[in-house]
Amino acid sequence: LTTGETLDLTGMGKEDIKNGIVRTPLNPDIIFSEDPLRLLRGIRFSAKYNWKLPMFMLRSMKRNASKLNNISKERIHEELNKMLVTDNPHKAIKLLKITGLLDYVIPELRAAVKMTQNKHHNEKVFDHILTVLKNSKPDLVTRISALMHDIGKTMTRTVVNNEVHFYDHENVGADMTREILTRLKYPNEIVDAVVISVKNHMRLK
Repeated sequence: LTTGETLDLTGMGKEDIKNGIVRTPLNPDIIFSEDPLRLLRGIRFSAKYNWKLPMFMLRSMKRNASKLNNISKERIHEELNKMLVTDNPHKAIKLLKITGLLDYVIPELRAAVKMTQNKHHNEKVFDHILTVLKNSKPDLVTRISALMHDIGKTMTRTVVNNEVHFYDHENVGADMTREILTRLKYPNEIVDAVVISVKNHMRLK
């Protein structure tokens, strides 16, 4: 502050900022072991600034994903909240899937990844969820609702006469949403608001 000099203690900071790269200053396995919440924080920074995570970072995140079991649910949902209100919430959720971190945040979404839909949808369930999330307003309850709105499809998919159906998925999804958000220690007012939204999303869309 007294000299106006910018210090780059790692020798990488200025170049990484210029090139839009998110990485740890030391071996990521060490950094993530010290505080596993940094796994989620790295993804949040990538989504917030639309910067790249190098392959060695993604691999380390995958190796260390299970360490999220050592983090409180409150800290996890706080990082998820910050991801969801960025300009790129869909990118954050996609990165959670790629790194395996999704299995320790909302594992129920994993079943949606390759799940095909009916003739009314071109996208698989997971991709459709990301599209809705991308196009939703940057309000926390709206974004969580967008993320959860079709979670019930993972439990209700049936095929009758070569037609895919998701009967009652909004009600099943509302029950799943309450269970997931309660597990993540969300406050009751957010849980109730999102559950109502998921339960009524077929009417609200």
